[in-house]
Amino acid sequence: MFDAVVSYRACPKILTTLQRVCPSLCQAPVANTVQNWVLRIGLHELTRPKEQADDWVLLIDHTIQLGNQKCLVIVGIRLSHWKALARPIRLSDLSMILIEVVDTSNGTVVAEQLARARALVGGVVGIVSDQGSDLTGGIALLEQNSLPEKPNAIGLTDMSHRAATALKHVLEKDPNWKSFLAHCGTTQPKAKQTELGSLLPPKLKVKARYMNLQTLLGWSERMLALLDQPAEQRPNAQRLGRLDEKFGWLLEYRQSIARWSRLMSMVNTTLDHARREGFAAGGAERLAGRLANEAIDDQTKRFRDEVVEAMRSNIAKLPPGVSLPASSEILESLIGKGKQLGGQHCREGFTRNVLSMAATVASRDEATIRESFRNVTTKKLSTWVDKQLGTTLTAFRRQVLPRSIGSDPA
Repeated sequence: MFDAVVSYRACPKILTTLQRVCPSLCQAPVANTVQNWVLRIGLHELTRPKEQADDWVLLIDHTIQLGNQKCLVIVGIRLSHWKALARPIRLSDLSMILIEVVDTSNGTVVAEQLARARALVGGVVGIVSDQGSDLTGGIALLEQNSLPEKPNAIGLTDMSHRAATALKHVLEKDPNWKSFLAHCGTTQPKAKQTELGSLLPPKLKVKARYMNLQTLLGWSERMLALLDQPAEQRPNAQRLGRLDEKFGWLLEYRQSIARWSRLMSMVNTTLDHARREGFAAGGAERLAGRLANEAIDDQTKRFRDEVVEAMRSNIAKLPPGVSLPASSEILESLIGKGKQLGGQHCREGFTRNVLSMAATVASRDEATIRESFRNVTTKKLSTWVDKQLGTTLTAFRRQVLPRSIGSDPA
């Protein structure tokens, strides 16, 4: 369920199907039971005592859904564990430290949340965030109030967001980029109900669109390759009679697409460097060296300079000989998985399904699962939900819009 990210409803259906080839699977739990099991595992992971040490690194981010609430998610990894990894951080490397839903978030609120997180683990040496204003404000307040006997938590920039911001700065100054996006938008209605509907450009996400351009640029390159073929040699040529009419405008952007794809390659190089090396002495120079061959024009050079400077300014915060993680994108992945597991419940604001994020990073060996079920009862789960979430948006809707007999259940 966690690895494939299937819904609670899908689990019993999958087990029922497998019963045909595995008769030993004599029973399949209903969806609500699966959900309760997952959330009990998640609450156990969230509330279990964490290893006390002075070298914890926290990755923090907010997630929002319907309504005005924000949920701060804090995961942690021991610096000693991170240094021993010969690969990027995985979900299994993380510990869930804090999940807290609030109606109002600002620097003071975040500082209080971070202080509670620090108290749970002992000591924090670094905090990686996307530099949202309330997060940076909270980290700054925490640094001011650091305990003399504890190491000072260094606020660091998530380089995946920083690379996306640098890409945004470059592309938003490019008039060709704006007209290219406009063409993509007008092509949608023109070709949607035609034989070429399957060739439409992918839609960009509204949120964090500059972190998700690879799909659009990959589509552009493949479409250019198709347009370059003589009409009679194109696959399924009989269905592509209007290809040049509907998509010929892409040819005008050939050079720009090549340059934008080069920028995306530089983004990927930056992220690979951040994942594997983190912030470490000399890292800015090594990153600049990796980007040198692709920084061949004004746009790519501006991008290189911005991300290298971001790397350099973060490394300057570190004490001599210290290196720290430079990316919190694994936390973005965790939040995304939580939303997928929650499915349609995410459209109803925050519910108890926020605990699915904690379950995703929990150890799932038999001993841990048995301990989770032994320590977290269904009643304890309900108590946590009532205390942490209060009246959910769904409950509020039912209170103010009670159903009448025969009314539309929606």
